[in-house]
Amino acid sequence: MHYLNSRLAIVLGFLSFFHQNTRAQANFLRKQEVNISLQIYFRSEYCGGARPTDEILQSLEEKLPYAQKYVYLRIGRQNNNIESPYKILKTDKNGKVKVKLPPNTYCLVGEHKNKVIANQNLEQENSYKLCQEWQQTCDAIITILPNTKLKEYTVDFYFTCNPCLPPAE
Repeated sequence: MHYLNSRLAIVLGFLSFFHQNTRAQANFLRKQEVNISLQIYFRSEYCGGARPTDEILQSLEEKLPYAQKYVYLRIGRQNNNIESPYKILKTDKNGKVKVKLPPNTYCLVGEHKNKVIANQNLEQENSYKLCQEWQQTCDAIITILPNTKLKEYTVDFYFTCNPCLPPAE
């Protein structure tokens, strides 16, 4: 019985140390957080079936505010839409959003890519691979450095056609 009590004491001591160390790391990162302002714009390529008019093509070249939309932040340089995002942001009517972030590299993903898309029409292995690659690609990547002076970022999303959907007719 004494043996079990001492083993339990060791385990509890380790857990207490680990918890305190994790809390200390979280506090350290919180102290390093930087207030960031993001201005997000988007453009997209033409994904319709019929040849677009010159007017439509010209309108696609214009950057528009990514207004009233969700942006998913993931740590790193790849989108992993299976795990929960680090933060979910919502832009205002001008495509702006403010957030506090610790120094790191972040993958920004628009709301169109956050859901896992299961398309029954992707029978060909190549189509499935293109869909997976598209889903794992960030719409933008930003890096926040320690003691950063740059606190306002302009981010441009360029939306390509979704290879996970059947072609437009």
